[in-house]
Amino acid sequence: MAPSRARPSWLALFLLSFFIFFTQALDHSDIRQVTEQNIARRKALQVEPRVDAAASAQAAVNKVASISPEAISSARAIVAKALKEVTASNKARWENPQRNNWSANPASTSRVRRDAGPSYYNVTSDVAAAAALVAQIDAAAEYKNGTLYKDYSRFHKLSKRQQPLEERASGYWMANLDNLGTQPFGNDASYKVFRNVKDYGAKGDGVTDDTVAINNAITDGNRCGENCYGSSVKGAVVYFPPGTYLVSGSIVAYFHTQMVGDPTNLPVIKASASFVGLGVISTDVYVPNGGTGIDGNAKEWYINTANFYRQIRNFIIDITATDQGAYVAALHYQVAQATSLTNIQFVVSQNAGTTQQAIYAENGSGGFMSDLIFEGGAFGIYGGNQQFTAMRLQFINCVTAVKLIWDWGWIWREIHISGSQTGISLLSEDGVHHTGSLLVQDSTFTNTNTAILTFTPVAQKNAGTTGITLDNVVFSGVSAAIADNAGKTWLAGSVGKVDTYTIGPAFFSADNDSGNYTLGTTSTTSHLGGLTGASNGLPKLPYFSREKPLYVGATIVQMKWHAKGDGVTDDTAAFQGVINQYAGTGTVIFIDAGSYILTDTITIPSGTKIVGQCWSQLVASGTKFQDASNPHALFRVGAEGGETGNVEIQDLLFTTKGPTAGLVAVEWNMNADGQGTAAMWDSHVRIGGADGTDLSVADCPAVTSGTDQKCTAGAMMFHMTPSASAYIENMWLWTADHDLDDANMTQISVYVARGMLIESVKPVWLYGTASEHAVFYQYEFYQAQQVLASMIQTETPYYQPNPLPPAPYASAVGAFPGDPDYNCPNGKQEGCDAAWAVRMVSSSNITVAGAGLYSWFQTYVQTCVDTQNCQISLVQMQDNSGDIHFWNLITIGSLNMISS
Repeated sequence: MAPSRARPSWLALFLLSFFIFFTQALDHSDIRQVTEQNIARRKALQVEPRVDAAASAQAAVNKVASISPEAISSARAIVAKALKEVTASNKARWENPQRNNWSANPASTSRVRRDAGPSYYNVTSDVAAAAALVAQIDAAAEYKNGTLYKDYSRFHKLSKRQQPLEERASGYWMANLDNLGTQPFGNDASYKVFRNVKDYGAKGDGVTDDTVAINNAITDGNRCGENCYGSSVKGAVVYFPPGTYLVSGSIVAYFHTQMVGDPTNLPVIKASASFVGLGVISTDVYVPNGGTGIDGNAKEWYINTANFYRQIRNFIIDITATDQGAYVAALHYQVAQATSLTNIQFVVSQNAGTTQQAIYAENGSGGFMSDLIFEGGAFGIYGGNQQFTAMRLQFINCVTAVKLIWDWGWIWREIHISGSQTGISLLSEDGVHHTGSLLVQDSTFTNTNTAILTFTPVAQKNAGTTGITLDNVVFSGVSAAIADNAGKTWLAGSVGKVDTYTIGPAFFSADNDSGNYTLGTTSTTSHLGGLTGASNGLPKLPYFSREKPLYVGATIVQMKWHAKGDGVTDDTAAFQGVINQYAGTGTVIFIDAGSYILTDTITIPSGTKIVGQCWSQLVASGTKFQDASNPHALFRVGAEGGETGNVEIQDLLFTTKGPTAGLVAVEWNMNADGQGTAAMWDSHVRIGGADGTDLSVADCPAVTSGTDQKCTAGAMMFHMTPSASAYIENMWLWTADHDLDDANMTQISVYVARGMLIESVKPVWLYGTASEHAVFYQYEFYQAQQVLASMIQTETPYYQPNPLPPAPYASAVGAFPGDPDYNCPNGKQEGCDAAWAVRMVSSSNITVAGAGLYSWFQTYVQTCVDTQNCQISLVQMQDNSGDIHFWNLITIGSLNMISS
């Protein structure tokens, strides 16, 4: 009987072996076949737009025709009363903006309190219903007389994008993907990452009020709204097909939301004359009569300095119909890192005396905006932020294009202002000097009375003089290039072209320790040839930049046709197989939202195009990432040792699970085969501080002495090797200081040795990047050349000096070139008390065009901020050979800015 029992076991083993072989073969050899089957199925399921816009509009017109005159009259009365009240509320909010405190990010102290400001108008359900009814009645009348739909084609000529792009009956490719995105660490299998607003009842016909439907699309799934400061497991992409979406109340963009329109035919969000609210789209909500929040400002849903992970792109927002005196903004925008605005056209009233404005952004902690067009309004942008990057913006016929009521550092690149009374105003509403610095680069001012309006500068410390730097700017038809509020012209508009001009504190020589306060110095500076683009009439060649690709008409393959992304399965082989199959084919690899467990390096060869979904998570896990003395890359762009070619990557998040002390999150080896052809947009590193990482507050609570080895989570966040070249826009390297998913944003102690190491001697562009809370340094330029770092931002770890660096990585010092030597006999030397923000060692030909470098704590206590002695120094310059430029360097919390 024994043989008879053995035979089935052998057969079972054979069948199991065959099954394993078959599935492995499917994962690798048959990837293309599975993909082609899915593409064919997806095309077969594509349908024409679900409802014809004209038919939908006519149906809406017919529906409102049956409403009684009495009901309409009652609704109009409710709206009229509400508009008076919301106007007073908006005006008071506008006149009393909530600037950021000099405290940490996000809300770790209550030592500073201020007046919570005016109460915020509460839109009741009755007011909302009345506003919606009036909006539809008015739209129906416009539909009947043929004035409902506007012609926005003039923007096609203004935008650098090639519009109108090819349109398809079935819409942009994003609308036709299989909806496979998940948030596995959220433990809700029914949760939808992708949501089309038309699936929630939005019509987009210009007559139906779509406010409720759009907000339902955003809120579906118990997402992070009121009474939730943040979440890593409730991300969503809210998609808008082409159409005109009529709204009568605010669209509230929840935390971790990407609002995306169809770029082939931009959807229009049109605010009605009955609109009641502050921002047509709002990224934060004031709590009516809510008092003071934990950040010392008026209480809101989110803390502005921790309002992360947001995108709004591909829209026309038209607010011209809203009440001219109600201080309505197209966008109420209070955000921090890992956020972006892209490809948006703001249409605002050009009526005399209007109070409408495109963007009202009273505070925040970083962000990135690009490829925006502003037409009309009292202001294009009104507000301030700690540090911000703005690129490729056009302002047309705004009364004041930009009013900066405060900032520490804000970089304006490739901006073009025409037809304004004032281009950029640095005056505040309260007469106090709040604006720290301004850098305008590669820009033009045309037919504008005063290009830059500032408070009167004075040549002395602590007088509030705003540092103003102009680099490669043209003035045409401008009366005063720079003037003050006392009527004095500091730089005449007749100057025409300006190479470099500076007002404020400046160090023109390394030999001058005390610096100068210049009241207007003209000089000539260089833009390195490898970093510049085509000539466009400016005094010198502008720095090169490029837009985020749209991939209209491209073939799209989805990663989850082959990999799981479920936060459990080892996806390494499947993930690499898809990359290898489609690199160099022109096919775009779409990484569906999910958490892809990766136990070894993923290598990205030349010719790869990757698009993530709501920051698809690539999760390093396992033993290969655990040795701090033997670092191991998670995501390797280009072959180890170097590769020449091209790559395009967008919307990814590189993260970890468990102890990964030897992790290098991103290793960049690709040398671009053309200018900027090795590029990454809107992609970030996050280490710890989230569900599923095993590095949450439960695992790694904040400690004031010693370290927990299970919380050592990385050797480096980003390594750019000597042969590499890269173009990067909007990247945040974050070792978490608090738990995103904790209700109280509780602080944690997670340790990563290094932030970003750049060894490259090939052209590198860093636009709007940040690196925070690494032990050794946040940025190091080691033997590097040809780098433009435009608005970098750093924070020192909150737990230092307990332990002092290099702990807990003392045994790993020297694992990478350029590590500090930590020869610190008593631990009190600069760089031995806390992490460097920036180290620049044996380098040349580097421009840092804006840097906000902050040190907020000594072992989680903030009293050192007031005395500016949280650490000795933030920047180290060592053995460099020349052509090193810092424009608009801002430091907080250190005794010295720079040591050499």
